[in-house]
Amino acid sequence: PIEIAPDFDFGHIEFYARFAFLEQDNLLLGAQASISLPTGSSGTSGLGLPLPAEDGLGLNVGVPLVLKVSETFRLETGGELELILGDNTQLHLDFPAAFLFQVTPVIYVGPTTAVFIYDMDDIAIEAGVVAGFTIQQNETPFVDLIAGFEFPGFLTSIGEDAVNVEAFTLTFGARFIFT
Repeated sequence: PIEIAPDFDFGHIEFYARFAFLEQDNLLLGAQASISLPTGSSGTSGLGLPLPAEDGLGLNVGVPLVLKVSETFRLETGGELELILGDNTQLHLDFPAAFLFQVTPVIYVGPTTAVFIYDMDDIAIEAGVVAGFTIQQNETPFVDLIAGFEFPGFLTSIGEDAVNVEAFTLTFGARFIFT
């Protein structure tokens, strides 16, 4: 992600793979593994909060869950465990949620949130919005182009202020879909 305020920062680049091992009616349950490369320009925590820098390689495992409530609404959630290696080794838990509305067959948008337990101690709650465009090949989803705007430490137990809107991120990504 790109952190804009209070200081411009380029966050770590993350690559991940997901595999759905359970597909029933309107439910998808899967496994996820990811690697986060330490490419941040200043080594910040990524939350815009007074936390130690994440200066090392990140390894993540998770269990994503997609619940298709209707043809036009789905909930994407799950749980993730992240290990940051380096001079300041850290262990985080993350419980993200996206409430996505399918505006057209190829465009979706919705609010996002996450409960982030930083180094198994401090808590931050993210608030944001995401939009995506699906590129299809032979009427089958092939690539999702995604853009997000987030306040990563919107509510927090960290620092002096419980509400933090000084730091926000812009996230851009591409998700390739193999069926």
